[in-house]
Amino acid sequence: MAYRFLRCVASAAIGATCGVTAHAQIDFTFIDVSVECGIQPYAMQMGMGAGVSAFDYDGDGYIDLFVPNGPGIPDQLYRNNGDGTFSEIAAQVGLDSTAASRAALWIDYDGDHLPDLLVASDCFMRDPCDQPTTLRLYRQLPDGTFEDVTVESGLFGPLWPELRTEMAHLSGLAAGDLTGNGYIDIYVPFWGDEAVPSGVHAYIFRNNGDGTFTEVGQQAGVRGPGRSHWQPVMHDFSGNGKLDIFAPVDFAANALWINDSTFTTMKFINRASEAGVDISPFDMGIALGDYDNDGDIDVFVSNITNTNQAGSYQYLYRNDTVGEIPQFTDVSHLAGVWDADWAWGTTFADMNNNGWLDLVVANGFDRTLYIDNRARVFLNLGPNENGDVTFADVSEQSSFDDPHWNSCVIAVDFNRSGSLDLVETVAIGSELRVHENVPFGRSANNGHLVIQPRMDGPNHFAIGAVVRVQANGLSMMRVITAGTSFYGQEPAEAFFGVGEAEVADLVTIEWPGGAVTTRYNVPTNQVLVITDSPAGADLNGDGVVGSADLAILLGNWGPCPAEPAVCPADLTGDGSVGSADLGVLLGQWGS
Repeated sequence: MAYRFLRCVASAAIGATCGVTAHAQIDFTFIDVSVECGIQPYAMQMGMGAGVSAFDYDGDGYIDLFVPNGPGIPDQLYRNNGDGTFSEIAAQVGLDSTAASRAALWIDYDGDHLPDLLVASDCFMRDPCDQPTTLRLYRQLPDGTFEDVTVESGLFGPLWPELRTEMAHLSGLAAGDLTGNGYIDIYVPFWGDEAVPSGVHAYIFRNNGDGTFTEVGQQAGVRGPGRSHWQPVMHDFSGNGKLDIFAPVDFAANALWINDSTFTTMKFINRASEAGVDISPFDMGIALGDYDNDGDIDVFVSNITNTNQAGSYQYLYRNDTVGEIPQFTDVSHLAGVWDADWAWGTTFADMNNNGWLDLVVANGFDRTLYIDNRARVFLNLGPNENGDVTFADVSEQSSFDDPHWNSCVIAVDFNRSGSLDLVETVAIGSELRVHENVPFGRSANNGHLVIQPRMDGPNHFAIGAVVRVQANGLSMMRVITAGTSFYGQEPAEAFFGVGEAEVADLVTIEWPGGAVTTRYNVPTNQVLVITDSPAGADLNGDGVVGSADLAILLGNWGPCPAEPAVCPADLTGDGSVGSADLGVLLGQWGS
């Protein structure tokens, strides 16, 4: 209690939010439903944590979970039964490897629109090292089973053959189309101590589009700084239409790799210093989200802070970019999220569906040394009187404040109840936990909208897409990623809280490659698949061309505006909405 009191005094001294403010109304709580859901015993790989990957791998509309396990213990695949429970089926589908697995990503590597699975292993803390860091790639077959295609894909063999040391630690995975050819590439970093040669820390596997990969990390320029990287993320921070890579680094400055690649050649330039994110404490996990609803992606980087190193705290970087070079401002103390102790995984998620992204941070380490390192939930309070968005620590009130060593945490609506739940991996005791989000009071009346962008090309799950929704007086955005938190992956869908709005005024998808799809007057409280195929006259995306679409067309009658650049009611593409477009709509009536 004395420690918490002193921490509050320190927070107040620098003007940070401490505890629950008078206007922070808590109207949701978390309940651990792991046992009821069918979660079985789990064995985490030895080292600094491991992850969980969420994806609707079988296309039934419900999110499944893949859980890497430690040496000698089969990996786990939890198929979502659609009734709030899971069935563990790894052995039935060919994913029950007993290698020392640490992280995994669902990716459609061959462009057949079926999610495949990439799994990474290492031998941290095992001497002699009987299994250096390796990748395994499983291709999903039409019958829902998987075949190991590691050898034929070119991913076979140890990543660092010279590093047969127990101190080489895989540190996360991220994937996305880095060249713009439509196929998903893979970024693989690692963490190591002084025994690991400096500069040999990250790899990029370029997807050749024929089912094979070629390692091009050194040519691409991503072999520095430092030797100890953690969880990376991909997003187009520079706005040049290409995915960049944000790489948190332990013991050294972070890297922000700006993508200058072509279809055939990868090239990255580290702009972390110019962007203001080249800090040098002990960075671990990462989360992307537009927490202030100003239309660009902000970044939260977790940090282990039970040290005496100056400047070691959690970092919230507000995106203030103007121009080509990303620009970020550290607003951690201003926002009230700087203090989260020894932190690992993290995610932005709208926990009460009010349209403002809250923040979750997984904490903990050796329980004898850091007994007060509890998990954190920071409630987004929205703008204050100065226009600054602030947060309040509501961990205890929301019942997500356990003292375990939590590694990865991701936000998933596993039961399709319309509220984001939390899934976390726990290091000490090795547990996989599912926390159901139970809203009450005002948040029980708040709605949601889930957008699933899907492309006809090889990047079917639209990794790298940006989804924007205008509803309830707010303009919100989400990004579709593969790789986040700390060894984590959240599903390829964008979840929006919309308050009490029954209709979203506008939904916009900015597709990888630059195309834009827009829908008007979209009903909320649904999961909506939107493809990059021409939508014709179905302007609100409800599957029917009717009076609602006619109203949208008539409401946009006349020349298309210069801003925004899209004009979806212009069905003929002539720059205006008029009688020709009306004729197209009437010709598709009812379809």
